[in-house]
Amino acid sequence: MQNHPLYETHQVSISKSKNLIPNFAGGSLPRCDRGDREYYCATMLTLFKPWRYGKNLKEDDQSWDEAFTNYKFTPRQTELMRFFNICYECNDARDDYYKLLKQPNATDGVFPTGSEQMTMTTLDGDDF
Repeated sequence: MQNHPLYETHQVSISKSKNLIPNFAGGSLPRCDRGDREYYCATMLTLFKPWRYGKNLKEDDQSWDEAFTNYKFTPRQTELMRFFNICYECNDARDDYYKLLKQPNATDGVFPTGSEQMTMTTLDGDDF
């Protein structure tokens, strides 16, 4: 708006390129599958729903979840929201894998049977 103090020096532009990957600086985005659902919904609406004032994001009598559910996200916005969770899914898989390794008999299924012993004796020089 012309009466905004940064009107002369700042602008927002939208690229139509599909080759862009959003990279957010600062804190992490909330998870869609865990944690505070209201916070997740408020964050996604803030990112994707056009707004000038906070009251444009939801009605006073609505929860953030209701506003999120009722808003018609574009297919691209829905795709981006799915991508936001990939980092968490990768971290979860990593953590699950390390938890598995710390369990007794952790090498079962990780190495073929007996190969860990063969590797150790080969490294110790017992086979030469």
